[in-house]
Amino acid sequence: MMDLIDEVVASAGKVFGFSNPQLSTVEENESQVIETKTSLENENVTIIEPNSFAEVQKIVDKLKDNNSVIIRLYKVEPKDAVKIIDFISGAVYALDGSSEKIGKDVFLFVPSTVQITYDD
Repeated sequence: MMDLIDEVVASAGKVFGFSNPQLSTVEENESQVIETKTSLENENVTIIEPNSFAEVQKIVDKLKDNNSVIIRLYKVEPKDAVKIIDFISGAVYALDGSSEKIGKDVFLFVPSTVQITYDD
């Protein structure tokens, strides 16, 4: 499990330009939440594995606080996964942020202060 998380964090590092993130684990509502400190002051990447749609508000709150969020939807039913992505996509649009699918059932959502770019 940690290998997959390390891989996702490494991918996020390439997107956000940090090379050696510090990881700390925080448990909220039985979801796995990992906050990653980046080299940019007050910029965080949070990895969340929601268990249900009920957790969507805390995800949007992270975005409102200018944190980037990686969502792993492995634990939710497909119908709930669609609702979660729709809700967060609407919030990201309203906040002038952006989003990207970065893997099977893995999505990146960033606030307006972060640009998603690809390095060729």
